[in-house]
This record gives sequence, structure tokens and C-alpha cells, in this order.
Amino acid sequence: MSNIYELTRNYDEVLNMLYQDDVDEQMVLDTLESIEGDIEDKADNYAKIMKELETKAKARKEEAQRLSESAKVFENRVKALKSNLFNAMKETGKTRFATNLFSFSIAKNGGKQALTMCMGFGCNAAGVVGCRIIDSPRERLVAMLTNTFVPCNGRFPFLITISSIFFASSALGIWSSIWSTLAVIAVIIIGVIVTLVVSKILSKTILKGMPSSFMLELPPYRTPQFGKILVRSIFDRTLFVLGRAVSIAIPAGIIIWLFANINISGISLLTHVNCIYISTSCK
Repeated sequence: MSNIYELTRNYDEVLNMLYQDDVDEQMVLDTLESIEGDIEDKADNYAKIMKELETKAKARKEEAQRLSESAKVFENRVKALKSNLFNAMKETGKTRFATNLFSFSIAKNGGKQALTMCMGFGCNAAGVVGCRIIDSPRERLVAMLTNTFVPCNGRFPFLITISSIFFASSALGIWSSIWSTLAVIAVIIIGVIVTLVVSKILSKTILKGMPSSFMLELPPYRTPQFGKILVRSIFDRTLFVLGRAVSIAIPAGIIIWLFANINISGISLLTHVNCIYISTSCK
């Protein structure tokens, strides 16, 4: 390896050690300390080594920039190929088909907004964060703005309560449960419809742009093994979660029961604790 400056054998060995990424810095310092010579000579060789390292660092930065630009070129070529495939699919009229390896479709949101919308049923925050899988910034923004129209898991208790108050109370018997269930389902369907309609409006007005294609790699299909699925679902998930819940619920239930059933002067411990909390006297 050629150097800019000529170094003595000892300092050349130190430079070769510094070229190694996993070198022990203390070993390098010990090697430098062992080299004899005047302070002027040491300073001169130190400066030469530093110049050599600065030159190598600059060269690596330039190489990293070159590789980054090369990666951008490849990304742009991928986008060009996707656009070409998109136009070919539009011309032939085949907007959705599957081969042995891939599944192809053309969607106004690239097909990935449906995935983030499904994530929104569990949590809208997770759905919004999941929008980063959408390549197009325009379509990503559309998905983020419309994800909140889908009711998340935290809103279902509120929806069930509202449906029970306003719909179930007007019916008797089993019809009260049916009307309540239908009301919650209707709210979910309305949320999905509003999401699609608002996405369509945004794509046609404020966030107008070219729709992207969606290419999905299909995994190998295998016959499901129902025995393993049941065992894994019951033991690995259900019983594990129930075990963790019971380990907290049973002690908490025992404590609450004791506070509610142990009386002091005819008043339960729970009432005494409540009186202490609100700073009033219990009589």
C-alpha cells in the first residue's frame, strides 16, 4: 500500500495497525511509546500518520457518496421499470393477475393502504406509523390522513356502549343484542367507506398524482396443519396470556374482596380507605 509520506519501519508498522478497524488502540499507543527518538522526529512522524489517515478517510467518504448515488440510480431504474410495467398492464387491460412467483395489481393507493387500514383496526397510531411502507410520499400522506376514519380497538368499548344505549334499549329479548351488533358493524363499514371515499377525493384534488403499481411476492403455499395451529394457539398464546392475567387478577381480586368484606365498626375497610382518600370521616 503506497503512502503519501515516507515513514520509518516502526512508524509504518503503526500506520498499518491503524488501518485495521478492530485494532486495539491501547496496543497502538504502547507501540508508539516504545519507539525511541527526539520529540521533533516523533512529531514529524505523527503528522505524517495523521495526514495518511485523513487522506484515507476522505477517500472512503467519497466512495460512500459514490455508492449512495449508485444506489439512487438503481432505485430510479426500479421506479422506471414499475412505471413501464404499469403502462403495459393498463394497455392490455390486465390490472390484476398472478404468476407462479408474484401477484400483480394496479391500485389507486399502490395497494398498501389496505394493509395500514387493517392495522388501524387494532390501533390507529400503529396504522399511521405503518404507512411508511408506502413508497410514494403522496400516497403515504393520503393513507396517514384517512387512517383515523377506521375505528381502532380502543373505540370499540365506546361504540358498544353507545349502540347498547341508543339501539338495544329500543328492542326486547335477543333483538336487543342483534340491533346492538348490527349498529357496531354498520359503524365499521361506514368507517371503511369514508376512508375509501376521502382517499379518492384527496387523490383527485389536493393530492393529485400518478397512481403506483403494487407487486407482491407470493409465499409458497402449504396445507395448514390444524393440530399444530390449535396446540400453538392454545398453549403458546391463550394459556400464556391467561396465566399472566391470572397471576395479577387473583391477588388483586383477593385484596378487593378482603377490603370489601372485613368490617370495622360496621363499616368495610374499602369504605374506610375511601373516606381517608377524600379526607372525610366515616360514620
